[in-house]
Amino acid sequence: QKIVFFGVIGIALWMVVDRRIEKEMTKRATAAADSTHAFLQNTPRPGYAKFTINRWGFRGEDIEKKKPANTTRIFVFGGSTVFCGRLATKDVHTEILKEKLRAAYPDRNIEVQNLGADWHTTAHSLVKYQLHAQDFEPDIVIIFHGINDLMRSLTPDTFTVGGFRPDYGHYYGAIANRINPKNRMQLINMQMGFWFSDFRFNRVYTPGPYGDGTHGSKMMFFPKAEAVMRENWPSLKSYDRNLREFVSVTRRKGAKVLLCTQPFMYDVEQPEDVQQRWWFAPSHQADGKMPNVWSMEHGMKQARDHVRDIVAQLEVDYVDLEAAVPKTTDYMHDDVHYTPKATEVIATKWFEFFQQSGWMD
Repeated sequence: QKIVFFGVIGIALWMVVDRRIEKEMTKRATAAADSTHAFLQNTPRPGYAKFTINRWGFRGEDIEKKKPANTTRIFVFGGSTVFCGRLATKDVHTEILKEKLRAAYPDRNIEVQNLGADWHTTAHSLVKYQLHAQDFEPDIVIIFHGINDLMRSLTPDTFTVGGFRPDYGHYYGAIANRINPKNRMQLINMQMGFWFSDFRFNRVYTPGPYGDGTHGSKMMFFPKAEAVMRENWPSLKSYDRNLREFVSVTRRKGAKVLLCTQPFMYDVEQPEDVQQRWWFAPSHQADGKMPNVWSMEHGMKQARDHVRDIVAQLEVDYVDLEAAVPKTTDYMHDDVHYTPKATEVIATKWFEFFQQSGWMD
């Protein structure tokens, strides 16, 4: 009877723990501000007040779908480095740009909408424009991507199923928790790995843009992996194709297009305490291996060079944000994400371009 009693208690406890983990997995299947989307995997949840997400799912003040007269409508596309979910809305580059433009052109109604989303790539932006954003008839579109497309070259157990696919169909990203049962243990490891970090896990320090931690946690833990050289990034071919198609589609709809490069911190000369903040490579390990710093640096440089080639060949307007944002922790708090100093630089570069280009006229 005692065996049966403790067996029942043990099963009951396991069911409680399992349900708790399932609840956490569901909550983390997309970011707190996200909802699941049939085509885009995850999108910002309409009306989520914390991040000033409007009824259309854009980060910014509410707008009408039909564009008012005397209005210049600017849409900015990208991943988490556009969405800037760790930053207060007032510190996001799109909001800073809006305030600068309204101060400089008080006689115009200027709208700046942030269409970025965590995990999103050039493929997501292309679909998002064609299925949703074009209906708002933006006058100007700004787009920059890099790191998320680059990481689609990899096939980490945590985020993917099967081998690389040029359409990124192997990579589940924000909804991987619902697809891959292994993520249950990975979620626990990321939070609790400090118990075994000396011999099983690598520690990643995540101070956040204000130095107070990311989502309340100052550490993430990933299984130890061997850092290896990687020179082949097959997703960059898709990255190039998607950007070219984005330019073509938006131009056909009458919008002006501004391409940008994506800033990043990777540099083999960076000190160890800075490199300890970078989490893309360890989170994308497969078979016990992850790209080393040289590989990440040169992969991002290749992505940058693709943008420059497109600019030259298609005669697209261009702002080199990668060159503008210093590679220091004052400006980026991890591999690619910004502090308010960096978003001020980015918004200023965009504002200067608009003044010099005459687009606002």
